[in-house]
Amino acid sequence: MHVATISFHLNPKYKEAFYSALHPETHFSPTPQTQVQMKLEDKIVKLIFKADNVTSLRGEINSYLKCCSLIMNIFETVNQFK
Repeated sequence: MHVATISFHLNPKYKEAFYSALHPETHFSPTPQTQVQMKLEDKIVKLIFKADNVTSLRGEINSYLKCCSLIMNIFETVNQFK
């Protein structure tokens, strides 16, 4: 089993929104070889990836990072209009 953890240090006002936007994705894995867990700690949102092989792990991480990038871009856009 291969494991990777990615931590996002977020502004407290965005932490809950980030978590809420991404958490539903953790309930559905495209393959049975991968799992993703999320943890919410203080200002940190942690994504813990587990996979049977490195290729599946990399694919799952890349997929989540694209979603995370989209969420962060939305936060930046909203800030520009405030």
